[in-house]
Amino acid sequence: MFEVSQLIDSFSRRGLSARQMVVLSGGVGVCDKFVSRLYDFSSTFLTDPSIDPAYATELKNICPQHSFNTSIKVFMDVITPTSAGVFEANYYKTLQEHKGLLTSDQLLFDDSRTRAVVTSLLNNRRFQKESGKAMRAMGAVGVTTVGQIRTKCSAVNAEEMMPSSCP
Repeated sequence: MFEVSQLIDSFSRRGLSARQMVVLSGGVGVCDKFVSRLYDFSSTFLTDPSIDPAYATELKNICPQHSFNTSIKVFMDVITPTSAGVFEANYYKTLQEHKGLLTSDQLLFDDSRTRAVVTSLLNNRRFQKESGKAMRAMGAVGVTTVGQIRTKCSAVNAEEMMPSSCP
């Protein structure tokens, strides 16, 4: 079972705080990353009991049991999912409503060490202010002077596109 301790440790090893971890959560999920919560959670429960039942049904309609289609994406903000690109804090409200898409998301609200952070980030102004700080901190993690800036995130640049200073 996944635990908040693992998340905190992982971020801590990179010099980021538990608060920054919570601030940096959210976004878009792909069915194959959370489908086990819907159909094969444990020997006791087929569906993760921490998920809102109506939301679980909605997700099952989007992500069939044996579908491993990685092109099906689900917004983690179920309150305003059509507002993709809008920078607001509704993701944290979904956690309060037990509609966290990934187990690790829902644990942020369920765990006493991070619940107060989730609650404080419901304030859009605070969320936006802290997001900027957390993004800057994350941007400083593991910075190196070798490599390349990709023109497409999912692929290494073609050799002829690399600057001559690259190895």
